[in-house]
Amino acid sequence: MADSLSEGDVVAGKYKLDRLLGKGATSAVFAATHTTLGQKVAIKLLDAGLPPEHRARFMRAARASVRLKSEHVAKVLDVSELSDGRPFMVMELLEGRDLASEIRERKRLPVAEAARIIIEACDAIAEAHATGIVHREIEPANLFVLAGPGGPHIKVMDFGLSTASLSDTEGLALTEASAVLGSPYYMSPEQMRNAHDVDGRTDLWALGAILYELVTGRPPYQAPSFPMLVLKVANEAYPLPSTFAPDLPPGLEGVILKCLSKPREGRVQTAADLASMLAPFAGDEGFLVASRIARASGSAMPEKSVIPRASDPPSVDEEPEDQASTMVYHPGEGPPPSPYAPSPSVPPRPSAPAIAHPSSPGMLAPPFAAPASVPPGPSTRRAPDMGGLPTSILAVIAIIVALVAGLTVFLIGKK
Repeated sequence: MADSLSEGDVVAGKYKLDRLLGKGATSAVFAATHTTLGQKVAIKLLDAGLPPEHRARFMRAARASVRLKSEHVAKVLDVSELSDGRPFMVMELLEGRDLASEIRERKRLPVAEAARIIIEACDAIAEAHATGIVHREIEPANLFVLAGPGGPHIKVMDFGLSTASLSDTEGLALTEASAVLGSPYYMSPEQMRNAHDVDGRTDLWALGAILYELVTGRPPYQAPSFPMLVLKVANEAYPLPSTFAPDLPPGLEGVILKCLSKPREGRVQTAADLASMLAPFAGDEGFLVASRIARASGSAMPEKSVIPRASDPPSVDEEPEDQASTMVYHPGEGPPPSPYAPSPSVPPRPSAPAIAHPSSPGMLAPPFAAPASVPPGPSTRRAPDMGGLPTSILAVIAIIVALVAGLTVFLIGKK
């Protein structure tokens, strides 16, 4: 019946259809106006003639979305049925486009923007996981990008494949038949193996795969068919992100690798953790969102980056540091050193500790040790030990001694 609807038709006696926004494989989305309130909304209407599991999936998406209050979840305002029993969903009207369209046009995004997008998605996913909901279909097409004065704003959409809990047998039976809906490029290894064997960490793999694509311009794994993709994910290592993005900060590459750990135990464990790890790369706005997620989840607060940009000149109040002693903070290695911490005092020369060079595993001599003296040759005479006096004082003493000697000779000659 979605095909028979047109502009001007009224749905459920109160929603006047303004225009068709898009048509998918199983549904159509219209911009509409509430005839009484004048509110602008979007109406998603399921097509006719679909199997019953599609209707069940549609209703699950509505129920899951309405439970979540995050500003980064697309809001569901109402759900009802047409006279023939097909459901429709009334949602907030979003102006923008999905992240898949953004990637197709821009290929690669700046690091700060990419990190902020994933952090905002983490805000929605963290709340979903806290209520027992696993999305299971995180992909660029389900992340909607809203343009705003402060930069892009992300809304997570389509919780239709979500499972309310691992004990939800109805949901598992439904999703087993539709486990490969959406793009498999963002599916975790465990989801490819078994639709039943998923938890919140499968969503974190997907976010890591999206982040990989945002900063490199391609997903971590590529194959011409789903079976070949499954084999690749199961048996092959993906190229390092820096292979395609040599300018990628090493710390950010480490976050991506942590998301894409094939064993779930080695993966980032929570959306709040992922947001905190990305905070140093996401600018002030991303840091604020990550901090809010941390407070809501009771996890450790994120740290701001202390790595200066390469283009930033040193401050006039700063003294240049020796390269071997410069400290660089990478997320995941603990809290960064405070830029206001006092410098450690220099130890006395005789007891100066040995240090290891950053590029050498061995230990070097104490950094303040004097070089070994050169043995004197046959005709070399050692200078008397003057107790380490500065050269300038020694020169003055030598002049005084010479004057005294000259004066003595003069006086003797007079006599």
